[in-house]
Amino acid sequence: MGDLEVLYGPPEAEEDQDPLWRAWMEAAVRSGVQTVLERYGNGAQAAAAPAWLQGACRLLQGPGLLQVSLSVAGEKEMQALNRAYRGVDAPTDVLSFPMFSRAELESWAAAFAQPEDHGAEAVPISLGDVVVCQPVAVRQAESYGHSLPREVVFLTVHGLLHLLGFDHEDPGGENEMFSLQEAALARLGLGR
Repeated sequence: MGDLEVLYGPPEAEEDQDPLWRAWMEAAVRSGVQTVLERYGNGAQAAAAPAWLQGACRLLQGPGLLQVSLSVAGEKEMQALNRAYRGVDAPTDVLSFPMFSRAELESWAAAFAQPEDHGAEAVPISLGDVVVCQPVAVRQAESYGHSLPREVVFLTVHGLLHLLGFDHEDPGGENEMFSLQEAALARLGLGR
């Protein structure tokens, strides 16, 4: 795996941010990346994976610095984001803003197919942004009867998987995302 930098923002509000949430979300990103690479980074599953997923894994394994931006939002802010980007006028638990489409992820497979020296001056590559709604996460943890850290990690890994091209629009994609989320949670001792 290349270097991974987790950005937590917005920077102007850093003093208002809960350090526990930051720790949970950072751990979720690292666990999610490790889980994806463990399952699809090598071997038979890697060879059989769709081209976009092979590209995502090559990007994760590449020589450069990768960045993921994480934010925590209130309900009003999350509702505004959900309305603006998804056309849904209600708060939601997590939103992802990927930098790459599946087609663009496919291009990373070709870009890293040949090992080459990218040099120390390589520009960081942002995978995108994940925003978790704090009040919704708190309510969902209570409603599902599990800990707040489990809910925050679950939502953050879910968002990360979207940044890597995963989707849950069909039952197969939903099952795979759920399986990866549960594996990432178990890696952190937050399994069922």
